[in-house]
Amino acid sequence: MHVLAGRVNAFGEVWSESRDYARQMCAIATGRPLLLVALVAHDLLVIHLASTVTRLLADLHAEIVGSRHAG
Repeated sequence: MHVLAGRVNAFGEVWSESRDYARQMCAIATGRPLLLVALVAHDLLVIHLASTVTRLLADLHAEIVGSRHAG
């Protein structure tokens, strides 16, 4: 996870130049899918690689399914 300050408007919208800036500042190659989360109250932009989100969700789902079978 990467966190950048600013670059988010009051509606939580992120402009394309912010995405490019975020990629550059975090050394993320162009073309890698990202999930950008605007935390407007804190004036922050949180950046997750989509592959990381996918892995975390798969782990969570496996844990949920495993706990149902354990009990």
